[in-house]
Amino acid sequence: MIGISSRTVLTRTGSSVLRFCRTKATKRVLNKNNEESLPVYQYASAKSDKRNRVFTWGLAEHGALGERQFLKPIHKARRPVEYMHRPYRLGFAEENDVTDIAAGYGFTVFITKGKKTTSSQVFGTGLNTDSQIGYHAVRKDHPLELVVEPVPIHLPNIKSSITGIACGRAHTLVLTEKAGVLTLGNNAYGQCGRHIIEDEDYQRQSTVHQIVINDKISQVYCGQDHSMFVTDQGSVWSCGWSADGQTGVGHYNNTDRITKCVGDIVGENIIKLACSADCVLALNGKLFF
Repeated sequence: MIGISSRTVLTRTGSSVLRFCRTKATKRVLNKNNEESLPVYQYASAKSDKRNRVFTWGLAEHGALGERQFLKPIHKARRPVEYMHRPYRLGFAEENDVTDIAAGYGFTVFITKGKKTTSSQVFGTGLNTDSQIGYHAVRKDHPLELVVEPVPIHLPNIKSSITGIACGRAHTLVLTEKAGVLTLGNNAYGQCGRHIIEDEDYQRQSTVHQIVINDKISQVYCGQDHSMFVTDQGSVWSCGWSADGQTGVGHYNNTDRITKCVGDIVGENIIKLACSADCVLALNGKLFF
């Protein structure tokens, strides 16, 4: 065979021109014994492992976007980023298999799947004034009010996979496969489904409350300061702030225990809810509000 080689020739103007010239043929003999040591190249296919990507944008100064370099740039010459005006690909999701996300008021929560096992883990970033993303202290009795990048949220050893998350103004719901719902963060109105303690210091407590009812809870949602739950039977339950009737339990008192909703929703097979601030929508082919 005739080989082709190239060399660069400089012209008077200083530009370069590639000239090709023929060279003598070269023979290469492959050793069949070394066949196994040759590199094997794999190409992406429809069956290739695909990892979800996460994109974040908006207010960055509280750490909710989860990118450390926004608030603490590597290069000192760069200014911290307070706002991100376009979608930015989150580096955390490139290193972790994120399966679900939820956003609260100034904080964000992620569910990730383990690399070697099917176990899942919850991470949080952003504002943490009420331990809504767990208790994180670099020194004893000095919990962090702001976390600039996703960190693991320590949950009790429930031995059950995590299937969903929801965030309110300052509280978080973690849905599990077999252990009900875990709640953490502010409980001033009973939104975590536990007894309200006057003047409770949420910043310095690491309480994770577990909610279990007879029916299996299959979906969780958060308004501003109330929580909603949908069971696999299609019934709806709630707890928390109810000054505007958003808990749907037939009165306007705050509810610190998960209670079944009443009204026209009774007997309906609800498949989805939507919450924003102090209102709720329920979907079952019709709208209830």
